[in-house]
Amino acid sequence: MEYARTDGSIAGDHVKVVDFADINANDWLAVNQFTIIQGQSNRGPDIVVFVNGLPLALIELKNAADEDATIWSAYAQVQTYKAEIPSLLNYNAVMVLSDGVQARIGSLTANQEWFKVWRTIDGEGDAPKTSLELDVLVRGVFDRRRFLDLLEQFHRL
Repeated sequence: MEYARTDGSIAGDHVKVVDFADINANDWLAVNQFTIIQGQSNRGPDIVVFVNGLPLALIELKNAADEDATIWSAYAQVQTYKAEIPSLLNYNAVMVLSDGVQARIGSLTANQEWFKVWRTIDGEGDAPKTSLELDVLVRGVFDRRRFLDLLEQFHRL
């Protein structure tokens, strides 16, 4: 970040926007149907997860009762967001897709084949095979400590 010194010159320094050491020092918020208006587009992703005001995760959910709704229709919806409301995704670290039965995690630039099942809740072993994929993914990835660990290891904020 650049700032003006008392003598009028410009200096630069690093600013940490996420406190990785103290998870409770961060402001956490998950918003359902967060509306974004950008240009002529008005979109409402299902869930956006914010840490310190930065939209770091997007969760796109489809209805399991709708046989035409799949995780890949959720993927297609995310592609629409990328095209129509790209400013929402400037700081994105995690994309989650689910049809209520299946759930996949990937990154902003990942193709379909790179969206994968998350298999652990505690990081020590696989969840039971009878567990719902979305439950395992949400409890495993969005545990605050684990989310910050993933963020710190794979992104620089």
